[in-house]
Amino acid sequence: MGSPDLERIKSKLFALNLRYNEVDRELSVTRARASRLEKQLEDARLASLLGDQAGDPAEIGPALEHVRGELDTQQQLLQRIQNSRWETRLRYILARREEIQQHAGRRRADEPPSLRLPDRGYPGREAGGEEA
Repeated sequence: MGSPDLERIKSKLFALNLRYNEVDRELSVTRARASRLEKQLEDARLASLLGDQAGDPAEIGPALEHVRGELDTQQQLLQRIQNSRWETRLRYILARREEIQQHAGRRRADEPPSLRLPDRGYPGREAGGEEA
């Protein structure tokens, strides 16, 4: 892969990071709203037991369920974004490694033979890089 591919992957990773932060903030706001509704529902139920009026549990309950559904959806979206970030990071690492190897190969090819180090390969492999 060349530089355009690396730039494209870096741009995608940047966009994923921005989206992740955006959804994470939305999730925090939704959690706070769910917490507030849970408190309101609890207060309304307690007030109704004491004969007072502090909101209608029949109205608060459905609103709370709706917010809990939003929470679930946002958490799933956050997980999908996180998975995509991991995959994109891996693709970036692999593409960067390939680019470094290509650069090193070109540099070695441009060196005079007298400056080249012998290619000893890895243990268990022949000098050409193929497995024994």
